[in-house]
Amino acid sequence: MKRRLKLLTLIILSVLILTSCSSRPNYERQITKVINTKQQAIKDNNEEKYITTLNTNNEVYYYEQMMWIKDVIENDIEDYLLKIEDISLIDDETAIVKLLQTYNHNGTSYELQYNALFYKTDDGWKDSDLNFKIMETENFIVKYLNADEKRVQRLAKNAEDAYTKITEIYGEEPDSITEIKLFDDRESLRQFAAPSLAWQIGGWYDYPSSIRLYFGEVATRPYQHILEHELVHRITVEISKRNICSWFAEGLAVYYADFSNSGDPIESGFFDRNSLAVSITKLEETNLYEATDQFIISQFYYASGMIVKFMVEEYGHDKVKEIVAGLGEYPYNNNSEVAGEKESQEKLHQVIYKVLGKEMDELNSEWLEWIRG
Repeated sequence: MKRRLKLLTLIILSVLILTSCSSRPNYERQITKVINTKQQAIKDNNEEKYITTLNTNNEVYYYEQMMWIKDVIENDIEDYLLKIEDISLIDDETAIVKLLQTYNHNGTSYELQYNALFYKTDDGWKDSDLNFKIMETENFIVKYLNADEKRVQRLAKNAEDAYTKITEIYGEEPDSITEIKLFDDRESLRQFAAPSLAWQIGGWYDYPSSIRLYFGEVATRPYQHILEHELVHRITVEISKRNICSWFAEGLAVYYADFSNSGDPIESGFFDRNSLAVSITKLEETNLYEATDQFIISQFYYASGMIVKFMVEEYGHDKVKEIVAGLGEYPYNNNSEVAGEKESQEKLHQVIYKVLGKEMDELNSEWLEWIRG
């Protein structure tokens, strides 16, 4: 009798254990499989496999991650690991996954802990962005993590003011509502924007992604000014269909946003004319992703802005807009910024000749003569 009771007890315990293992961790096994697929796709340099882990219903995040995986594959990110530290089921179709991301790049090790939002879709559990809170305004969807709500409300007001100012100055509006994502620290922003980037950034935009901002306790300059800069990107990168090289994209944002707030760097005393007398060729050869010298980075931005100022003063605002629109006559550029940079430079040369009747060498000579006074 005792032997039968022992056997019956063992059978019941076995059933309970099997039931527990088969029901409770079902979502955990599926989410773990998605995370493993991400890691393997990165190891195999398989972009197509990676994007199968994403929620296609979140179009902005889907695009951001498409550019993210291109950056990882093209720039030799090594030893990438994504470790699951915890999975919390919120409801039958929502889970929060605590992850630790680690990788090496150019001899430096990086790590980042974050909470990912997973949704159960018709195609299974999918990565659906960070676990953001949401605030909406007329022209923006603001997403934030741990920031104080009153600070976010002030930023939302800054965003609407920036929208009014930049659309009036440039004379164009975005084609749809714009997402803004606020990050609590610069390293999180850098790793989610472009893991290969050698320096930490305050803002990032690449159409049709969100405007991503560092939203720590201490801002290096007013958030409205940062948003104005990123909104110029939002408008011009969209119009150009991403066929816009780095120096021209940054030059437009610096001229139409930054200079409207603080004046140009010569007027404000940041640079003298000789320091900004940088050829367009040199700017084209500069890879901002790899830059670490703050002088070189600042010189790139300010010189680019001054070239656009020169173009506006010599040829007019409408001609500059015509150049941006001319870039949009080419097919949409779906390359990463680095991979598509050379092609975008060549397109700019062609459009400048079409709009201004100038070869780039001739325009460069005019610019250098103008900046040297």
